[in-house]
Amino acid sequence: MKIRDKVLIVEDEQNIKNFMSTILAANGFDTLMAGSAKEALSMISSHCPDLIILDLGLPDMDGMEVLKQVRAWSSVPVIVVSARTHEGDKVAALDLGADDYIEKPFGTSELLARIRTAIRHTRTGLDNDSIAQSGKYTVRDLTIDYDKHHVLMRGEDVHLTLNEFKIVALLGKYAGKVLTYDFLIREIWGPKAKADNQILRVNMANIRRKIEKNPAQPEYIFTETGIGYLARLDGGIRLVLRPFVELTLHGAGDVFTSALCGELLCGKAPMDALDSAADFCDRCIHETVKRQPWHWYGLAFEPVLKGNHV
Repeated sequence: MKIRDKVLIVEDEQNIKNFMSTILAANGFDTLMAGSAKEALSMISSHCPDLIILDLGLPDMDGMEVLKQVRAWSSVPVIVVSARTHEGDKVAALDLGADDYIEKPFGTSELLARIRTAIRHTRTGLDNDSIAQSGKYTVRDLTIDYDKHHVLMRGEDVHLTLNEFKIVALLGKYAGKVLTYDFLIREIWGPKAKADNQILRVNMANIRRKIEKNPAQPEYIFTETGIGYLARLDGGIRLVLRPFVELTLHGAGDVFTSALCGELLCGKAPMDALDSAADFCDRCIHETVKRQPWHWYGLAFEPVLKGNHV
């Protein structure tokens, strides 16, 4: 099973939307559908499509503005499909960052060819950027085949989207090193991507469901809370480095112990519970030293605790 690419169809006409979805599904693509700009922008950040088909005549916002907003933070391929035939519209869309422009009505063969070309260009970029690596990376039951762009578990292909593969491939390339959220977002979605961890967390949750026996107790990809992610080495050893704070505050040990007990009672694995408790204390210390005057006695844990519930 090869990587199945996820295509978001942004179109307000239901018949056209259903038609394109049926054609794409029959040709090996996973599809998502949005009927408005608001819905599309939400789905782009939450579902992380590998390609977007964008109609310009949306009911709540012009497609050009949608394209402009997407390009402010993402390099995902965008193919504009529109009834606007004026050359100025085509030029404007391409200048805003569209990868291609197709006029309505269109043929299914043309649409599929344009989609394959856009995705092929994305994969060519994958071969040339910092993610690129040849051969295979194997640890226990997990194998990353960089040449074929496949991930296998116990010899069976894993159903990953293109972005999910990029994340796994990058973590495998730097196995044993903590990759920060910002680094991963920049390498996967491009230098213009917003430093929003939500899109990364959505992808990581999907990856863990597919490769981990128990996503709550991962064996291959670990979260370094507040920092980033780490792919395990062959021995599964985790080395967690945290900034040293040259400051002593009363109650830090009590706060750490309470946080650790709380995480363990919630069912977290011991190492993940330690990480979360340490991260909580780090944030409490930084919150304390930000305050003027300092709270010399006790940590300012209340603001951090409230933030955890947001």
